[in-house]
Amino acid sequence: MNRKIQETEELMPIVRNKLMEKGLIDPDERIRLIACHDIVLDNAPRNHYVIQCNETGSKFFLKLQKKVDNIIHCAEYIQAICQNEDYELPHVLVSPFSFHNDMFFITNYVEGYDLETLDSELSDTQWKKAAEDIRQQLMLLADIHTPFYSEHNKFFTDGYPEMFRKKLQTQIKHISLTGYDKSKMQLAYNNSLRILNNSTFSEPSLIHMDVKPANIIFDPKTEKAVLIDFEFARFGDLDYGIVQVLLTQFNSFSDNYKKKMFPVLTDGLITFSQACEAPKLRVYLWYQTMCNIIYYYNHNTQCPNEMKNIYENMLSLLSKE
Repeated sequence: MNRKIQETEELMPIVRNKLMEKGLIDPDERIRLIACHDIVLDNAPRNHYVIQCNETGSKFFLKLQKKVDNIIHCAEYIQAICQNEDYELPHVLVSPFSFHNDMFFITNYVEGYDLETLDSELSDTQWKKAAEDIRQQLMLLADIHTPFYSEHNKFFTDGYPEMFRKKLQTQIKHISLTGYDKSKMQLAYNNSLRILNNSTFSEPSLIHMDVKPANIIFDPKTEKAVLIDFEFARFGDLDYGIVQVLLTQFNSFSDNYKKKMFPVLTDGLITFSQACEAPKLRVYLWYQTMCNIIYYYNHNTQCPNEMKNIYENMLSLLSKE
């Protein structure tokens, strides 16, 4: 039997019971699962699912949990934004449950299409409206704070520099970086730690860390845009989140995003040129471009030259600090 068909048939009664237990559907409701969002998990093709209710027409989203999906960690905090009548961000309705060797969880369904799909179909006015919506949501997230910084679904009590040291120490060993001068890497690493130990940070704030067209859903009917996929979200330094958004102008995204959304998202923030002059932000730029190089390598795709150039420039600057 086809994998999708078999999984759908086995999942359906489990999902229906989970929704009933939470009072999200009536006992006489019937559902169907629609496979979507082809992904690769443990080197195997897999899927998330749209849950379609036959009687009411309501929809939910059944998500296959990856090893680290930070929406679970951030769920109760995102829930606070969900009370905002203007935006209903993805939030967990049914906590992770086991299914064979996997874990699934259920969220609300965000109606619409991602901007990567729509792109040229949107007017300039719609792009502007979408950009304003996403900027507002990023600001709402930034206003959510916790006592401690977090990473990989865990809160850290050792402080931000120590948490960052562990991340950096792991990433610089990746095979995709073996072509770079080891002595410069070590100098940049040492200087990065010194810079961070002498830097100031915002209070732990909720940052999305994966702003891109594919993670923005636009509903042509309501003309509202919603930020989705909190897989990489965390409580961190706001400057770290700003750097992620700044780097989207150099990624393989459409010209429409770069010309019509990026300027709105970054209006009033530090510019890329200014970030390159600030020691702490140089560290963030070096690390995040490093992560981009690793990501493209792991997905067997070409990393944009601009991204590699920024990495090399930051490496050079940090090895001389």
